[in-house]
Amino acid sequence: MSRSRFGCRLASAASSLLLVAFATAPCKAQSLEDYPTIKLPEDSFVHQELRRLGARREGAHGVTLLVDLGGAKEVPDQLLHDLQGLPNLKILCLGEARITDSSLEQVNRLTQLWKLSLIGTKITDDGLANLTDLGELRELNLWRTSVGDRGMAALAHMKQLRVLDVASTKVTDEGARRVFEFPKLEMLALSNTKVTDAALAPAAKCKTLRQLYLGKTAITSKGLEPLRGLIDMEVLELQETGVDDQGLTQLAKLRKLKRLDLSVTAVSGAGLKHLSGLESLEVLSLSHTTVDDAGVAHLANLRNLRTLELGDTQVGDKIIEQLLGMTKLEEIDLHATRVTKAGFARLRAAFPKAEID
Repeated sequence: MSRSRFGCRLASAASSLLLVAFATAPCKAQSLEDYPTIKLPEDSFVHQELRRLGARREGAHGVTLLVDLGGAKEVPDQLLHDLQGLPNLKILCLGEARITDSSLEQVNRLTQLWKLSLIGTKITDDGLANLTDLGELRELNLWRTSVGDRGMAALAHMKQLRVLDVASTKVTDEGARRVFEFPKLEMLALSNTKVTDAALAPAAKCKTLRQLYLGKTAITSKGLEPLRGLIDMEVLELQETGVDDQGLTQLAKLRKLKRLDLSVTAVSGAGLKHLSGLESLEVLSLSHTTVDDAGVAHLANLRNLRTLELGDTQVGDKIIEQLLGMTKLEEIDLHATRVTKAGFARLRAAFPKAEID
């Protein structure tokens, strides 16, 4: 399972939103007027994103701007400077674009920005140090960049920040601890970083947190203790970590969880008894664990499950009856298990529209 990341080439925008599509525009354009603009339908992804962010109609024409320069082979400083002429610009996507730390000196002048994507760029901590005036920023995506702990310190003034993605960066425990101090933080991605249990120590005070991504880190069951009081948590990814059955005891009170990924961990069937009360779960991944038939029996109360991943586990046909009671299932992964052809046939007959592997 993976989260969606705001980034490049958003394909549509609301009628109250003007999408300025720079991605396919000529790099030698002299002004903003040289680039194409597209007005798109109201029932769109971007429209929903803006409403989620609390967008308000602005200016005489009620236009909110998204500028997408994702993947651009050249982003002249003059172009970034010219963006200051767009007072309603709220979302700037620079993912995979050829920008440098100095480019962010121009971005820093766009003080009205809500969302900034720098996915896969060459920016470093020195670049983040240039972002001193983006106090209104709500979402910042630094996935697959070279930023680290010093960069996290440079973001301390962003008190409105709700979403921060630093997966696959150089962030360690020191930087992560700083991030948990953001007063409005709702989503944090630390996947594939060198964080350890020590990084989560301040998390207990981060009561606004709703989504936490810790996959492919050195987090263990002991490190999850600060999370037990975050009762509004909705998404928790722990795949390929050191979490085992003991760690599941820390999750038992997170009754608003909708998505939980425990794949490639030491979790066993016996530990699933601690998940029996998480009735809001819609997506549960247990692939590549030692979960067995008896363990799946503990999941009987999870009637809202839509996706259940049990691939490469020890389950067999005995779980079929349990799954038949989960009437909302849309995706069932049972590859490399002991489920027989007859078992698969029963499931496909019961869930004709479901994706069953």
